Amino acid sequence: MLANAWDSLTVTNLQNAWKKLWSVVEGGETSDSNRTDSDKERILNEMTALFSTINGFEECDAEDAREWLNNDTNLTGCTILSDDDIVKSVNEACPDK
Repeated sequence: MLANAWDSLTVTNLQNAWKKLWSVVEGGETSDSNRTDSDKERILNEMTALFSTINGFEECDAEDAREWLNNDTNLTGCTILSDDDIVKSVNEACPDK
């Protein structure tokens, strides 16, 4: 059942999900360097509010959210992949699908 649901996802589904999550401007991506400090703060506050609705995360604050978001930046070997790269990687891992 889960595999069927995953297989039914399209690149457009994934792109639309990320656009909503990260408040990406319609018609093109807005990189973090193009966002104002007030935009970044607004997104952080929205994420903090979302986290606080999840059981076990009610006590999380903006600093926790900031730490989670920045956690990967210092890891070696982390690569930011585009949606197409992710789809290609999954397709290569499961060539029979």
